[in-house]
Amino acid sequence: MSSSSDWTSRAERPGDGAAIESLLDRSFGTDRKVARISYRFREGRAPLRELCRVAESGEGAILACARAWEVMAGGARLPLFGPLAVEPQLRGQGMGRSLLAECLATARRGRWPGGVLVGEAEYYRPFGFRPAGEYGLVLPLRLAPPGGVDSARFLALEFSLGGLQGVSGEILPLDE
Repeated sequence: MSSSSDWTSRAERPGDGAAIESLLDRSFGTDRKVARISYRFREGRAPLRELCRVAESGEGAILACARAWEVMAGGARLPLFGPLAVEPQLRGQGMGRSLLAECLATARRGRWPGGVLVGEAEYYRPFGFRPAGEYGLVLPLRLAPPGGVDSARFLALEFSLGGLQGVSGEILPLDE
């Protein structure tokens, strides 16, 4: 658990869904589910609760979230991290980085060889994320939103040296 004088991190709870959706609307817009490929992997699926964290104010308001969903690649299950969102007026205070660090620490102790995400390389590089193509991982173009996908934003992280060796191919929702 992390905290500052203004917020505390905790595990996401099932009742947090409405507050998280509202935060995501403020952070990414209401069209985010159409415009982003990562939502194709989340539609109709439950998040990996063990890897989902929120930052909460002293009054109980959700200020930030870091979530994850399970996907498949090369016969292995991997967490797909995201979305990572912080109240727009509170960005730059370390909440998002702190929540992501907690999610990654939990994932490294888990059953997965590595994880993937779609996001800004500059933000995620300090956590060890690299272009997913270096591991032979690709996003399925048939799930791409209008306008396509920027493959430079598709990143992967091994949880141990060689963890993603032999895990390659398209990232797929669990039911495909």
